[in-house]
Amino acid sequence: MVMHPGWLQVLDTALITIGTCGITFAIFGRFAEGAGANLVLRVALALGALVVMLYPTDAVATAAGALVLPAVIFGIVRHRRIAPPKGALQPQPVL
Repeated sequence: MVMHPGWLQVLDTALITIGTCGITFAIFGRFAEGAGANLVLRVALALGALVVMLYPTDAVATAAGALVLPAVIFGIVRHRRIAPPKGALQPQPVL
């Protein structure tokens, strides 16, 4: 990231953040209720995120980041519908 000081460093930092969020969601998130579809989508997201973080050409990494970012946002919205926190489904007692 330090190889391109200035505004290009901001782009590199954003790409690393997108890649890290993609890997994190691929490990901990859920796209689908079915195990097979969920596994395929999470592996595809992880591969895309690895391209964002590790590919040496900036143009390819930026293009992959443009695909991974909406996938992570969609995955977060979908995960909140499929696997809400356990406390959200049960009524809380009033003290």
